[in-house]
Amino acid sequence: MFFDERTYYEGKPAKTRFWGNQEGATRRYDAVIAATDPRLNSILDVGCGAGGLLARIKELGISHARYTGIDIVPSFVEEARLCHSEAAFVCADIATVPPPEADWIVAVGLFGHEQKFWQDRFNLLTSLMMKSAKKGICYTLTSTRSPKRNIQAHYCDPEEFGSVDHSYLPNDFLVTVKK
Repeated sequence: MFFDERTYYEGKPAKTRFWGNQEGATRRYDAVIAATDPRLNSILDVGCGAGGLLARIKELGISHARYTGIDIVPSFVEEARLCHSEAAFVCADIATVPPPEADWIVAVGLFGHEQKFWQDRFNLLTSLMMKSAKKGICYTLTSTRSPKRNIQAHYCDPEEFGSVDHSYLPNDFLVTVKK
């Protein structure tokens, strides 16, 4: 029923899997890190890919981070395990396997693809994330204010999400929902 991410991403080279440039990814990760403070909180990264958020946490010298990554794509999880042997990475779909508990459950880029049942998938995944989060959830969305458009992307109006951080990039924004 939902977008088949596993099939879409599996086997594609790294350049086609993630954002167009590292600067944008870094700015997204920094916004998530500021909102969740991994120095003090455990983080579950849903749609972790190859562990980019953890790489940024380590790059910033945050050594006490309690991080777990979960992704639906087996090759991403294997790559993450090779790059970050000190962290736990799980290959699973949180729509069918409830996510493990963490202080903050984050999703960076998870809701970017346009699809027929986008709203249903978004509602399901964010409610499952919220149930397993001790303190809250944090996720990025692609903004209707984006100066460039991609026909494969789903765009959201930041005004519909209340208080958001739209300061780090013009094309997406961060939503933080606290318990």
